[in-house]
Amino acid sequence: MASFFDDDKKAAGMKPKLILFGAVALSIAFVFFIVLSRWNYKTYQVKYTDNEENILAYEYYAFNGDVLKVASDTASYIDDNNNSFWTIAYSMTQPKAVFSGSSAAIYDLDGNTVVVCNAQGLVSTIKTSMPVVKAAVSEKGGSAVILDDGTDAWIEYYDPSGSRISSIKTTMDDTGYPFDLALSPNGKMLAVSYMCYEDSQMTTRMRFYNFGEEGKEKRDNMYASFSYTGLLIPQVEYLSSDICLGLTDNGAIIYKGLENPKEKTIIRESGLVISTIVNGSTFGLVVSDNGEIRLRMYNSDGKLQFDKNIVLAYTSIYAAGSDIVFYNRNQITVFSDNGSKKFEGAADELIRDIVPVGNNRFALITEEGFRLISLA
Repeated sequence: MASFFDDDKKAAGMKPKLILFGAVALSIAFVFFIVLSRWNYKTYQVKYTDNEENILAYEYYAFNGDVLKVASDTASYIDDNNNSFWTIAYSMTQPKAVFSGSSAAIYDLDGNTVVVCNAQGLVSTIKTSMPVVKAAVSEKGGSAVILDDGTDAWIEYYDPSGSRISSIKTTMDDTGYPFDLALSPNGKMLAVSYMCYEDSQMTTRMRFYNFGEEGKEKRDNMYASFSYTGLLIPQVEYLSSDICLGLTDNGAIIYKGLENPKEKTIIRESGLVISTIVNGSTFGLVVSDNGEIRLRMYNSDGKLQFDKNIVLAYTSIYAAGSDIVFYNRNQITVFSDNGSKKFEGAADELIRDIVPVGNNRFALITEEGFRLISLA
């Protein structure tokens, strides 16, 4: 007669088999993932077509795994079949869009309107007293703008409701002219790059403003400042809550710190930086050096992830999710975020825009209309 202990022995004997089976399954899944992530696709298939789209009226952006299309009178959050989740109406002349996580700020360049939205719809509408030069948004819906009245520039910061929290006057003699700005994901920190001249030399000042408790006692909430002679920082981005990136004319500077940022890493490329991309917590520098164009991708610590030669004479570059897309009017090259080349080929129509929407699918905007394509 079998005993309770016999069942235990059987169960004990099964455990190694179950563990072995699980290990084999995990190994197969891992190999499948590696192969898939490095797969080279030969062509693409058109999954959806909309020739009624007035493509000349819109700019298209990756947004929450779908697409945000922005016109002078409306912004629409659409899925990959061009179905709308929501539409927001406004009036702008030169609409531009900036993003942070699931939030976006649409602003009227040289106008007076800023519209903040997220995946659910409208968050706030801001009317400024001076023309907007640039804007930034946080994941929580706070926003900041550079304003220019023709004489001086101002930095204004707003909470998610659109209420103004701070207004900072800048002058060439004092701070320099604000070049770019970025908000931390929680909206607590604001980074601004300024261009000025010191002793007849071009100088960039990188300043961090803290709108938390720590910055209340500081003049204009300014908490940290760095100065660089002969260096230009035309682009500023937050990669995470405690890492800010300053993209320079020859590389990048990484600052680390939740409330009191410090210089962490300085990257200097030997060639000329001709394009930049920021994708989540990674960033890329497209460098022209010794007759070659190379894409050099870095993580948020400044560690080089990969270095790839770019053969395509591209006119645009777009990164979202796991895709990095180089394209011109006729041709497309797609890299994955691990550096493997996913696709290289010609388009069937003249290209206007390409927006990655995930799972090897792309919103392809041509001169004829809207296409959803899938690599095959």
